Amino acid sequence: MRKKSSRINAVGDQIRDSVMEVLLTKVSDPRLKWLSITEVILSKDLSHANLYFSSFNSSITTADLIKVLFRTKGFIRYHLSNNIKLRRIPKLDFIYDDSFEKGESIDRKLKDLT
Repeated sequence: MRKKSSRINAVGDQIRDSVMEVLLTKVSDPRLKWLSITEVILSKDLSHANLYFSSFNSSITTADLIKVLFRTKGFIRYHLSNNIKLRRIPKLDFIYDDSFEKGESIDRKLKDLT
């Protein structure tokens, strides 16, 4: 498997930082305030971005969060176009990152063994 280019990594980092800024300062929906973008995976041609997120708000389900994010995609892309200098802003897909829960589960199992 080839290593990702440094340009793709740099653009992914810019997208992550800009999306977090938009979520914290521009989006008024309180359900998105406890959201964190954990990783951005871009296609080679920079036309598509998968944004992995986790939430620290236990009062909303993951499915509801994805619906809210889907509705705010255009708003987020608009602000990305003002913050990032790219010919085309990638299409955004939001995917729940459950690695934190998996890590906690493994940690509990290890503690149960001792």
